[in-house]
Amino acid sequence: MGFGRGGLPAFAFFAALAVLAGAVVFALASLQQQKPAGFEQAQALQADISAGDGRVNTKLPNAFSATPRPASSAEPAGKWDGLYEEIAPAAGVTLPAKWGDAGPKLVSSGALNYSLFAASMKRSGRPLLKEQEKILLEGSEDNITISRENRLFVLNVLWALGLANKNPVLTHGPLSNTPSVAIGQFASTGGWSLGSRDSVELVSSSGIVSLTQEQQKLVERVAKETYRPCCDNPTFFPDCNHGMAALGLAELLASQNASEEQILAAVLYANSYWFPQAYADIAEHFKENGIAWKDVGPGVALAANYSSASGHSRILRQLKEKPALTPEASGC
Repeated sequence: MGFGRGGLPAFAFFAALAVLAGAVVFALASLQQQKPAGFEQAQALQADISAGDGRVNTKLPNAFSATPRPASSAEPAGKWDGLYEEIAPAAGVTLPAKWGDAGPKLVSSGALNYSLFAASMKRSGRPLLKEQEKILLEGSEDNITISRENRLFVLNVLWALGLANKNPVLTHGPLSNTPSVAIGQFASTGGWSLGSRDSVELVSSSGIVSLTQEQQKLVERVAKETYRPCCDNPTFFPDCNHGMAALGLAELLASQNASEEQILAAVLYANSYWFPQAYADIAEHFKENGIAWKDVGPGVALAANYSSASGHSRILRQLKEKPALTPEASGC
């Protein structure tokens, strides 16, 4: 009879190994079940950024694919180009606010590590342009422009702004008051690895943008009214990168006296550049019901009935034709 390690009979040795392996699998499964919601999303985001993908897609429940659906072979080429132009113009959109000194403050506060950020953008295939370097290192008095080309840059800078800027939405809202999820386990917090400090330390840590009481009320009102198609939470619960970026955008605009309608319009454009396929679906839904996209109020389009994950899913079930954008229209 052969012997295993330590002089045990081989069959006893391997039987013990099998029992031990089963115990390990059971323990791991139990730990997996104990992870609060949001943990996997944060880990996935962390992996995406660390790998240099640059396209940080939250793998949230009910999240849809950011990849445009393939066109039918029977559809003429470019059939949906006009719709894409309506929701996210190729020329870009200029917003009623300036970057100001937000960039340098983000860098100096540790919310954004310039070297890490620049390297991540380069790996994503969107290396920083001179004007973007200036926005981050020197500041800029140019109005913010969002386009198909710079949407990733805008998304990530606004993510850092929403995360780090001192605001009661972060400290007194659901982000800090969800008992089942620790603050660092949300995709918007644990997923941010392009700062010079720990992401949890960054939450509401720096006075990047100052708001009056009225401006704060405006930000909170907008945050409670607006959604994004990757989940069912409003901007007031910024648990993903897009929600945190939308909060940062609302703060920046409000601080420069933008009106509620202007902020809503800006958030809708931002969402449309970040989620072009979803907003093509939403625009097509209105069109099929006799309403042109230009006539849809931003507040209506951003409401839960349309811009939440469940709202978007409902619309998809009702569409007679499903838009198929070009591959270049991938979300970010």
